[in-house]
Amino acid sequence: MEEKLTLTGQIIQSRFDNEFPTLLVSFKSLDLTQQCQLVEMLFCHPGQWNVQNTPRELASLLLIFNILLRSRVLFNRNLSVSTIKVAQV
Repeated sequence: MEEKLTLTGQIIQSRFDNEFPTLLVSFKSLDLTQQCQLVEMLFCHPGQWNVQNTPRELASLLLIFNILLRSRVLFNRNLSVSTIKVAQV
């Protein structure tokens, strides 16, 4: 109910293994989103796979080029050098 996942399937086999009921379920065709939700629900701890909104490959490349073009290392270089006396000889 929490995942709002609705699937159509058929129970193929039911049995008890060490006092625990076990069902073999065959699902009708699932799309990729439903498969991912089912795997997460069955095999992962709650909150283990958080959705991260990250940019796609092309957007990442554009961000990298944007950073390189505005780099302080390349354009805002301070060429004056100052010395500091560290030890007295």
